[in-house]
Amino acid sequence: MENSTAWQLFANRTEFEAIVFSVSGSCALLSLLLTFFLIYRHLKHYYEPQAQKPIIRILLMVPIYSVVSFLAILLSPYALYFNLVRDCYEAYALYQFLCLLTHYYDSEGGAFTYELIDLGGDGGSSIGGQMRQEFVRSRFPFPLCCFHYTPGNTLLTWIRRFALQYVFFKLLLSFVAIILALTGLYHAGSFDLRYGFFWISLLLNLSAIIAFYVILIFYGLIARTISAHEPLLKFLSIKVLIFFCFWQTLAIGALYYFDILPAFFGWTKEQSADVIQNVLICGEMVGIAILNFWAFSYRTYRTEPGVHTLHNLGKNIATDILNPLDLVRETKEAFTPLPDKENDHRS
Repeated sequence: MENSTAWQLFANRTEFEAIVFSVSGSCALLSLLLTFFLIYRHLKHYYEPQAQKPIIRILLMVPIYSVVSFLAILLSPYALYFNLVRDCYEAYALYQFLCLLTHYYDSEGGAFTYELIDLGGDGGSSIGGQMRQEFVRSRFPFPLCCFHYTPGNTLLTWIRRFALQYVFFKLLLSFVAIILALTGLYHAGSFDLRYGFFWISLLLNLSAIIAFYVILIFYGLIARTISAHEPLLKFLSIKVLIFFCFWQTLAIGALYYFDILPAFFGWTKEQSADVIQNVLICGEMVGIAILNFWAFSYRTYRTEPGVHTLHNLGKNIATDILNPLDLVRETKEAFTPLPDKENDHRS
């Protein structure tokens, strides 16, 4: 079956398999239509790019998850390759959520910025100092509650760095997984310590927890200030999608590993686990797509009736939404050392 063509993989399906493909495909199509309609409405009222750009990039998670999961069902022997795209974009979308939170805080008059700015021109007063007047020295959340931090540009810089590490770590380990799979050392769903699935899953989980942890710190600092933007609903939408799918994958893998669920359709245990996981994702994306109409509503950005920005649709998509250089620029900013004057304001 590994050497079968795409047509041979699709042909000669049983009636039950056809039902599985039909239901999964219908769910994927519905979630696509719902999400693209919401994205279209944002692009029609694209008046606040600094907020709507990360929102649209986050919304794209649903169609990417849906399409990739359906293709992984249809062409199950190649599921690992499809999942590479899904997993890498997932990490990028999480970073975009941090960018969105930062914009909300700045728009509400908050003091967090990506750069130190002199106040008064004498070099003696900086945004970092202003932030320490607004916030007090605090403890980190569990499990680092024994340590303290003082809000400032240094903290924000490290938050961005720890969020970005998930993007690059996810990309690196996804390629490692493919290499191990080609050499027979991956074994998706297997918790055997001799194979790569367990170790890659462990490392990815630690990386994701770190990214969520630092975003949670940032969210805790600014939640009250940006409450009008309903950040909790947005945060829950992303967290449910990413973490629920991740733990769902591990749970299904464990059921197959301990022979609680059998292989079916002539597939291996690994392929069967992937199929069940992807069928569930296709269905779940419909619910996430509906939730996003409340979590990431376009109505906030709508102005007068009949006024729209569709005349700039192509430009907004090509040079703003889908601009791949943004990640390069943001990474460079995040890992550029802070000026020495920031150090003068550290506690």
